[in-house]
Amino acid sequence: MTELGPPFILRGMGRAALGGALILALSLGAACSGESTVIHDEERASGAGELPATGGSSGGSRVNGGTSGGGVGGSRGGTGGAPTQGGRGGSALGGTTSGVAGRAGGAGRAGGSAGMAGIGGTVPEAGAGGAEDVGPPSNPERDIEHTSLDVALYRYSAVATIRVGPSERPGASFEVGGLSIDSVKIHDAPVAFAVRGQVLDVDVPPANGSTDVSIAYAFAPDARRGWSDAGYTLTWPYFCGYLFPCHSAPSDGTTFELRVAGERSVVYPPKIASEVPSYVAAWVEGDYVQDTLGTTRAGTNLSVYYFRGELGARDGAHTGTARLRDAFEWYEDHLGPYLFGSSVGSVAVEWPSGSYGGMEHHPLWHIAAVSMAEPLTHLHEAAHGWFGDGVRIHCWEDLVLSEGTASYLSVHVLEALGETEAANAAWTNYEDEASVATTGPVWQSTCDEIDVLASSVYSEQTYARGALFYRALEARVGTSLLEDALRQFYGAFQGKSARFEDLLDAVHTTTGYDARQCAANWLVGTTAPSFGPCP
Repeated sequence: MTELGPPFILRGMGRAALGGALILALSLGAACSGESTVIHDEERASGAGELPATGGSSGGSRVNGGTSGGGVGGSRGGTGGAPTQGGRGGSALGGTTSGVAGRAGGAGRAGGSAGMAGIGGTVPEAGAGGAEDVGPPSNPERDIEHTSLDVALYRYSAVATIRVGPSERPGASFEVGGLSIDSVKIHDAPVAFAVRGQVLDVDVPPANGSTDVSIAYAFAPDARRGWSDAGYTLTWPYFCGYLFPCHSAPSDGTTFELRVAGERSVVYPPKIASEVPSYVAAWVEGDYVQDTLGTTRAGTNLSVYYFRGELGARDGAHTGTARLRDAFEWYEDHLGPYLFGSSVGSVAVEWPSGSYGGMEHHPLWHIAAVSMAEPLTHLHEAAHGWFGDGVRIHCWEDLVLSEGTASYLSVHVLEALGETEAANAAWTNYEDEASVATTGPVWQSTCDEIDVLASSVYSEQTYARGALFYRALEARVGTSLLEDALRQFYGAFQGKSARFEDLLDAVHTTTGYDARQCAANWLVGTTAPSFGPCP
């Protein structure tokens, strides 16, 4: 495992271990009705990611004690901001005889200062200061249903319109990492908000239905998390808040609409219409060539995106994706319908030096440029369209449900396609990896009680032992029954979250075999069992 400086860490199979048949996902980090898109030099005048102007007749909220704007020529002063440090009441500049005092800043740790009187108007009273430590309520349990992002990469700014679900309690809370919040609105009207640590609390009223919250913000480029000026996003596992307001827990899925403008071409899906973990939404900027790879029987169009003019880029991309269309068709035929639309593919990404593997950003998953020639990497990331994205994990302790299943499927599909030599090499490498004792279990029964990046669950062994468990299970129940169990499980949980125990229940129901002890042998003990069928 390679560490590039916290919190940027590589995870997955060691490069030497697989020797060209690499399976890995980069730790940075269901239907798409829109087509996957490459946008070439989108017009800046379109207003993508524009921050709403502060001021106006009611004044704009600001971050950390900024002054709200007063109404120019308005009849009253501006309303103060509602960040943690409190805003200052706006003054009614140029007001008529009906001008009144500016309202007080929103409550925060420092409290708002008194609003100034309207100039040229009648002054009933000055605004009062904000109260100490009073502000919008926290409500992290309020569900995020949909996230619409309008992003201007060249300005490091964006507007997120987030639809939150019903709640009997007021408030809504979002992870915001290093974001700088400029304004928060509901129905175009400013609402009180507070940034407390890395959490944005917004004064959303209780509601029986959904509420759209519009958040204008700025983000900072960072090579380790969020957005990098090198042209890639890094949000796995819990860094989405460095790029957009979010919930990073994989159980809280959301649909997406994306509009991203940059200095160069930007590759991203405009819509993800089935709930996915927040880290699935991603984009990449660069000078790309798109080559088509064919269409599956189900009508899914496969493509590969590689960098224009890069030596060997086209040959490597076509070597790595030579069987991608066939594998994708096998997944559709044997696991169930793909949930992320009709245009999908692998996209080369220039991650930092020493990074390799891929990341499951369906329908356009990312592959490190140095790994583009490695077929198993493409097949592994494609498999996440069913396990990891199509069915998302409910808790970080269930990571093996995503990575172990995708690792097994990527080798299993090679066998099904007659690529026996490559499949055997992958199994041998998994066995070599699994022969090393782990520091702890790679599957745990608790739920979100771990820091996944600091746990034994985040391990190359999760990939290797997860895949080998499935191979042992296949040897016990037979290929047909295991495939049927995976298909039944996917059909029951597609677009939802699930625990690894749910998969074991599906195996028991479908095959009649209780695989719990076999799973524990492979995934809980520090020493792997002898290779062979489940007992």
